[in-house]
Amino acid sequence: MFVLSGEVDVQVDGGEARTLRESDHVFFPAGVAHTLAAREATRLAVFEKPYEAAPGVDAPGLLGERAGESGYAVRGR
Repeated sequence: MFVLSGEVDVQVDGGEARTLRESDHVFFPAGVAHTLAAREATRLAVFEKPYEAAPGVDAPGLLGERAGESGYAVRGR
């Protein structure tokens, strides 16, 4: 999911909510429970596609990226 504009709170598995802003994105592995709550008028681009493993590459975990920062754990861990 990619935030095109606005702000959205993302909560995963009942954990602490993280706020995503314009240009932030997040990847949810299949089966991960999550909720979204827009803080204001928000536009999202949501891509739904089954993960296809590449030989020798581990599947990504629950990750996001803030504009200008490297990957971070959305769960806050």
